[in-house]
Amino acid sequence: MKNYKPHDAFAMLYITTKDLYPGPDWTYCYGWANPVESTGVFSFLRYDPVWDGLDDPNREKTWLHMNVQNM
Repeated sequence: MKNYKPHDAFAMLYITTKDLYPGPDWTYCYGWANPVESTGVFSFLRYDPVWDGLDDPNREKTWLHMNVQNM
């Protein structure tokens, strides 16, 4: 990730909707950071109502609302 951080940036945060696996022994993690490189990544995948098998007609609204409340 450090290769994508602009040289004049203090830090870089990547956001994704994919599962994160920092190592072969991990099942998943919500986020991962490297303070030495000032980079981090966070996944919103498991906050998605579809992940829990919910059929929500307002999926995007519910998903965004849940994420804003948890910040």
